[in-house]
Amino acid sequence: MFANEGHAGRPWSADLHRWARRERSRAIALSMYGAARLVATGLHAFMRIVDRVARDLLGAIYRRSAVRALQRADDLMLADIGVPRCEIEAAVRAGRRARSIGKIERNRHNWRHFPLERKAAFRSKKTRGFSPEGTESVL
Repeated sequence: MFANEGHAGRPWSADLHRWARRERSRAIALSMYGAARLVATGLHAFMRIVDRVARDLLGAIYRRSAVRALQRADDLMLADIGVPRCEIEAAVRAGRRARSIGKIERNRHNWRHFPLERKAAFRSKKTRGFSPEGTESVL
């Protein structure tokens, strides 16, 4: 275990001090590594919370300014947009998802992704019908 063994097989005092120093350094290094890792993990979690709060705050500020801008608009402009004055805040907060769901369902099957035989079947019909693009087709 020790390089120099003194009288009766016991290590020299200098060897004991050197071994104690190494062990102490190793223990301190391990505890510093653990502490640094703990601090880094806590700091990362804290920064995620700060990021989320900042995003929520900026989103609230943006929505509030959008509501104010739409409230300043006249009724004709709101009618052009398709938002009644009583639904401005709901439209800004939730978007226009409820109105666009029907369009999404109608256009769910994109014409480009249909197999060729199915496209041919649509083209061969001589009647008026609904095409997968969401518009009426006359063939």
